[in-house]
Amino acid sequence: MDASSEEKGQWIATIGWFHLFHKDLKQAIHYYEVASSYVMDRSGPLHSHILARMAIAFTWVGEYHRGLALAQKARQLAILRGDRAEQFIAYEAEATCQQHWGNFSGAKLLLAEAKELSPVELKHKWEEIQADLHITQTEYSEARTLEMSVLDYRSSCQPPIRDTIVAHLNLASIGIATGSEIESIKYHLDTAYFQCNFLAFPFGLTYCETVAAHLHLREGNISLAREKFEKYFFIFQKGSDVQGLRTCLEGLGDITHKMHDREMTFRWAVIFLAFGQRAKSMLMTVSALRFIGDIISVQGDDETALSLLSAALQAFTLMDVHHQKAKCMISMGAIFERREELEKAVDLWQKSLLLLERCSQKKDIARISRMIQAATEKTR
Repeated sequence: MDASSEEKGQWIATIGWFHLFHKDLKQAIHYYEVASSYVMDRSGPLHSHILARMAIAFTWVGEYHRGLALAQKARQLAILRGDRAEQFIAYEAEATCQQHWGNFSGAKLLLAEAKELSPVELKHKWEEIQADLHITQTEYSEARTLEMSVLDYRSSCQPPIRDTIVAHLNLASIGIATGSEIESIKYHLDTAYFQCNFLAFPFGLTYCETVAAHLHLREGNISLAREKFEKYFFIFQKGSDVQGLRTCLEGLGDITHKMHDREMTFRWAVIFLAFGQRAKSMLMTVSALRFIGDIISVQGDDETALSLLSAALQAFTLMDVHHQKAKCMISMGAIFERREELEKAVDLWQKSLLLLERCSQKKDIARISRMIQAATEKTR
């Protein structure tokens, strides 16, 4: 084996990791591909490590099929060598690919395998990935517990690392989604800002800004939220960061957020749909369909709206995304109420209550309960 060639591969892979850390994804992929070309031992740990990290980069740019293929190859190589640490890294990469693609059941199975392999020093990493999956499925209580465990592991006496930034940002996002007190949300968001500055992690700051945008939206500062979402949409687009784009488009494409008029909101929803289709992401595509269904409902085309919302509901049921399922049911119920089909409306709203309870939506539970009561009284 050419030792100097392997060393070059190691050094170039380190450069790839630097770009991956800073979310310079195209550069990360480039350096990992170059590093791979220097690796002489195609079944060795360096090669499988490079493949797993490249898989993560391809996942973040939305090329899920390429990311998944690389992650699976990395896992196979690690299994053949009996290398548990590299198996864990490969399982992590493959689970991340499956999650962002929308295959949550597949991601859960992979994470269960990864948990059995994870060494003690990587337990917090497993918790971080599992928490992210819970957040995507709007299982906020479970996600909060895991994120707090990550922070407990990385005690306050240790310097911040990327995992603590992610944990604080996710806890802030969970707080926004579940109606937590603003002081708690600001604590986690401000801590994430501080740690990004401490680590000189500029791209992490962009994620802080998108979480801040969602907080502005919750607090009713629509113009500032819109300004941030639109600004960072173009930044994420330039960096080919599909996950960042998704966060911005979830804000801009939802007619209930009242960011724009119907025409402009429809354009953002169609852009969301286009990105979802290009990435072949079931989650993004179906979220966009729900947004379009809500917009068409406002325009008065009930049949088309019901068709889109029903399709979205079926897909979200398959993925088991609780809050999105509830939103589909609530929107469909509103259409049936408008058509004076009150029994259908009440049935959908009652089913949505169980889902809202599952994802800790206290305000929505109270609102939908009032709607059910009002509709029930009309039928008497």
